[in-house]
Amino acid sequence: VLTMFLTKSASAKAHHRKAYYKRMIPILEEGLQAVASERRLKAVDDNADAQYLDTLWTKVSQCVTVMLTPIPIGKDMLKIPRVSEVLEVIEAVTKNKDDTQDTRLCRILSQGGSN
Repeated sequence: VLTMFLTKSASAKAHHRKAYYKRMIPILEEGLQAVASERRLKAVDDNADAQYLDTLWTKVSQCVTVMLTPIPIGKDMLKIPRVSEVLEVIEAVTKNKDDTQDTRLCRILSQGGSN
């Protein structure tokens, strides 16, 4: 789902993305909750789990970065499309994030709109 978002969002117009957000947000929320629950039940003790989690959080970070990237709407004007949906995604990410992702998430949230 995250890879599809990254691929489609680069070429899709904002009005086409609304439907995609509606489908993506519940999947993302449930997926992150499942990962967080599994992580609480067992420590990441092997390299495969650590690699999987790193790949997952890299994709999540890339998606949030794309979502926070403003688009031009006129001369000298920018906006971030679908702000309410973006906030839902950010809430799901911050609720379920791995503690090792604090630095990455802080950097994205503080720089997102200015990249």
